[in-house]
Order: sequence, then C-alpha cells, then structure tokens
Amino acid sequence: MSWMLGIINKNSRMKTNFRRLNTIHPEPNYSLLNNQIYLVAGGLKNMCISNINEKSKGDRFIALGLGITKRNDQFDFMKLEDWQSILSDENADLTNLNGHFVTVLIKDNKVIIRNDQLGLRNIYWLETDDFIGFSSRLDWLSKIIDNSEINFKSFSSFWNLFISLSNKSSVKGINKLNPGGKLIISEDNKVENTHNYWHPNITASITGNDPISLLRDLTLFPIKNDRKIILALSGGIDSRTLLSFLLSEEKINWKTVTWGNNDSPDTIIAKKLANFYNFEHLIMNSPYQNEEACVSKLYKFISETYSFYPAYTFKELGYCSTIVNAPIYIDGGSGGFFRRSLSNKMLMTGKKFLINGDIENTYNIMKEAKADIFDKDMEMMMYEYTLNDIEKMFKSMPSIDDFGVENWVDLLYLRYKKTTNGSIMQSKMDSSLMNYMPFIQPSLLKLVFNVDVKIRKSEKMNKNILRMNKQLTKFPIAKYETIIPYTLNLYYAYGMAILTKKIKGYQKSNLDIQFLNKIPNFVQDRIDSIEVKQYPHYNYKKIRLLVNEYYKGDTRFAGQINWWLSFDIWREIISTKSIL
Repeated sequence: MSWMLGIINKNSRMKTNFRRLNTIHPEPNYSLLNNQIYLVAGGLKNMCISNINEKSKGDRFIALGLGITKRNDQFDFMKLEDWQSILSDENADLTNLNGHFVTVLIKDNKVIIRNDQLGLRNIYWLETDDFIGFSSRLDWLSKIIDNSEINFKSFSSFWNLFISLSNKSSVKGINKLNPGGKLIISEDNKVENTHNYWHPNITASITGNDPISLLRDLTLFPIKNDRKIILALSGGIDSRTLLSFLLSEEKINWKTVTWGNNDSPDTIIAKKLANFYNFEHLIMNSPYQNEEACVSKLYKFISETYSFYPAYTFKELGYCSTIVNAPIYIDGGSGGFFRRSLSNKMLMTGKKFLINGDIENTYNIMKEAKADIFDKDMEMMMYEYTLNDIEKMFKSMPSIDDFGVENWVDLLYLRYKKTTNGSIMQSKMDSSLMNYMPFIQPSLLKLVFNVDVKIRKSEKMNKNILRMNKQLTKFPIAKYETIIPYTLNLYYAYGMAILTKKIKGYQKSNLDIQFLNKIPNFVQDRIDSIEVKQYPHYNYKKIRLLVNEYYKGDTRFAGQINWWLSFDIWREIISTKSIL
C-alpha cells in the first residue's frame, strides 16, 4: 500500500532508537530524518506524492492515496503541484475533493495530518511520554509499544454485528483518525484531534439525470486524460452500469477483469458480455498453494487487514497484486448507494426499532456473530460494549424523522461500514495499483442522497444507463450465488434464485473449506499451542471442538475456524515487545 510512518521525539533519549524503525517498513520513497522527527513514506509513485527531498525547505508534505480534483471542468488525479497549492493553507477546505487520501503537512514546526471526508484512508496515532507516533499501518504502531492487546471495547461491535459501530482503533493505546479528521501536533508536542463526519445536505428531490451525468464523468475521466482503465466486471448490476459508459469509448482504452473460477455465475456472465461486445477480458484465478506459502501470505494479509476479514479471503482479496503494469483500476463497489439496496434486510425486519431508537432490538437485527470462541465473561462484556456503541451511534446520527429511514440507513452504512472494512481494503488495494470507485465519490453521493428514494430503489438510474447499450439488459445477472433474469424485482429475484439453485445447482463458493484443507498442520499446531490454550478470553473447549469436528468432516464449522484464525493471528502479531 502507499504507506507512512512518523515519530516525533519528545525525549532526547530516543535519538539512538530511531535507527531501529527501519526494520518495520520497506525502503521509502521519501524520508525526513533528524533528531526531532523520523518521517518516511513509500508505495506506488502515483499513490505517494511528496515535495520532500534533500534540498526541500519550508512547508513539506506527503499525500497518500488518490485525490481527485476538477481542472478545466474535467476531473483529474491530484498531482504534486495540486497538493502543494491546496496544502499551503493548513486550514484548506478538502471537502471539494473526491478520492481517498491521507495528507501530512509540516508547517511552522507543526505537523498537521488530515484524511478524506469519507474516511476511506486510515491514519493511526499514539502518544507516550517519549514520543508521538502516526502511521497508515496499525501493525507498525503496535511494534513500537510493548505488548499491545486487542481493545475489546472498540472491537466488539465489529465481531457481533454486520457493521462495526466503532470508528476507533482495535488496539489498546492506539487511536484512529475519524473521517474528515484533522490531527495537529504543535511545536510543544500538544495534540489536538478533531473531525467532521460527512453529511449530505438534503434540500430538494432531484431527477436522476444529474447523478447519471456525474457518474459518467467520474468513470471516464482517466480516459479523457490519456490513461487506460481496467474494470472489475462481475455478473452484477453495478459493474455493468460502469461498463455501459465504457462501451462508448474506443476499446483500446479499456478492458475488464473478473476474479474467480470459470464456472462461477460472475465469470459465466462476464465472459458472455465480453464475447458479445468483443472487448478484452481477463479471468484471474489461481488455486491455493502449499501450506507453507498459504501461511506466509495469510500472515501478510492479516497484518494489513487487522482481523477484519476471515482468513481464507487473502486469496480472493489479493488478486489485484497479480495485475502487472495495470492501468487505472475501477470497480462497481458501493453501487448500492446509487440504487438504494444496502441493508434491506435490516429495513424489512427492524424499521420500527430504528425509528424508535430501540437499542436491544437494533442489536438483534444487526447481529452477525463471526465465531463462537470467547468465554462467557468476555461474551457478556462484548455484548455490553456493543449496546454502548449502538447507543452512541443513535446519538451521532441525524434524526430519522428529518432524514428519512432509507437515507438514514445508507448514511449509517457509509459512516461505519465504509470507514472500517472499506477503508482497510482500500489501503490494501493501494499497495497494488492505482484505483478508485466511481460510485463512492462525495460529489456523486451529495446528488444521490437528493434523488427520491423510490427512483433509486427502482434502479431507474441504472436502467437508463444500461439502455444506452440496450443489449446489456438482455443478459441475466448474478445474484444470491446463482444466475437470474435481469428484469426481476427484489422479491421475485430472491424466489427465482432459490429455484434456480435447486434446478441448475451452481456450485457455492467453498474457498473457506479449500483453504482449511490446505493448512491442516498449521491449524492443529495452533490449537495445540500454549498461547492459544492460555489466552484468558478464549473458551478453549469450544475452539478445540470446532477444529476437531471440522477435520472429522463437518464442514459447517469452516467459517468459524477461518474467523478464529484471523483473530488469533492478529492477536499474535500485535503482542510483541517494542523495538524501541
């Protein structure tokens, strides 16, 4: 990923220890090193921009990720001179920018750290008696304090619910900059931390034409600026919507890619689209390697994703690194905002609980436990922590009466889901290639939230875009792990999916099982380890039963074991002695 690590010295005793920091990060693109500060940054050239060099004086800055600005009425990626211009003012308004980014500005002996208004890129920070540290990598900061441990107070809602309702770090003693955040470290080492959650100004209902035009511009601007695009094409509606825009451009300027097996619904439909329209299409898939290679990649994956994804997903979420010399990568991620399709189950089963601010019943409709591995005391504590997060969430969100429950749920998803799982995966993708998601740009979301909910739910905007290439509506879509007709509404689609799976029997993805079958020795060694047996918050008998029953042939437990592995490896990674 494009990355950053900074340490500000508060104690002269720290001088000699600075040299040890280079053991935890790769070779940097930029570095600023003296007795007072250790600041390094690196990654892909276009994802890590800075004016720091041997001769640099005055204001110095680093920008990670991709900022998107408007130049001559056309979108473009932020360049060195763009960042230099806007960051020259420490109070510059960054809300006019699209994209995902973190910036660090050193000005007048102050360090000013900011992130994008949606919080799609993370920065973590900590303060001790000796130093102030900040980094884009949570695992690196855990290496400069002794014996870090899981912060269950902030971790619990993630583990218990399908949306984490805490925007705090999951490691004790380490803080996280919230969306639209600003961290100021003064000359005398005082720390000021503020943030402003992104909030759509809902003024009047608009038609879908403006969002369609803006989405087109946000999708195609790399081509207009002489760059090529690669679109992640699935069998779903969102990537197909973006494909409709690309079909208006010369095919030499773009291509598509699908991740997964040849017989998956997504791959089947994507291949049909590519064959019909005759555009270049890649299918990226590779089997799990041997046990040693799997374990090595797993540790790297979890060190970057902090147990927020189950262990087996290192394969499917790591495909981006296999694209060599890639152009600009885009995908249909977060297209659910455009067509108001997020968290529909929660709305159908618990709308009244949300309207009434019912904390316990909101817990029940959001519940999605990952694995049953903790003892009774910790389970009860995590339950209480989660209820507390739900209460805080209700207080932080706008009034449902003023905002509308559908928009309220979308905003909840945006503020919490996208700034936890979403931002972690965004950072990981930034390590492999230049990428962004057209659907989740602030300027587009401002318009989308002002479109009548009925228009969004009917997918009218998507349908209007697809009609630009009418044959796109003739192809079925991949949904609910099967293939169904494009024209069906939500309820008919679900019923048809159940029927189709029974008749045609599309194979459900079993990557979780494949992965565990590749690493039996690693799992057995881990369950037998003293560290696991003695971890105070585990119910060891439960975990032992899960592992034993799985390897006897009961594959129902594959999901829980994958989540346990993710948690346990993250627990191990952060539980180390400080290198300083």
